[in-house]
Amino acid sequence: MAHTIGRAGNVTIGGSDVGGLLSASMNISHELADATDFDSAGWKEFVYDESEITYSLECLRDEADTAQDSLRTAATGKSTVALVFEPYDAGGADKITSTCYVTSHEVSMTRGEVVKDTYELKDGGPTDPAFSTQ
Repeated sequence: MAHTIGRAGNVTIGGSDVGGLLSASMNISHELADATDFDSAGWKEFVYDESEITYSLECLRDEADTAQDSLRTAATGKSTVALVFEPYDAGGADKITSTCYVTSHEVSMTRGEVVKDTYELKDGGPTDPAFSTQ
């Protein structure tokens, strides 16, 4: 079985690569609406309702990094950022573009180690959850 190596992945914010990126994840989730009625023959029935995309980014803090600065500014100023998520280097396949709200910014520091920033983002929607091939 062939596996995909994550080291070639990339995330950009406002057109700039996020420097010091340690990990990045994306989650597409869908809520279900109950559509059970008298014709359901005793079984629950559901239809897709609302969807959302969330992202989590962890990076080594770099005060000079343009993308990290944009994330910090958006977190404190309650503004959106343009995000491009490429989980691996596939020549543009599996790339998704979102306008996101930064919902959380955590700073983690341990004596003798580099400071880490973790950002949680939520897609501003509506976004087509299909991956782009551009």
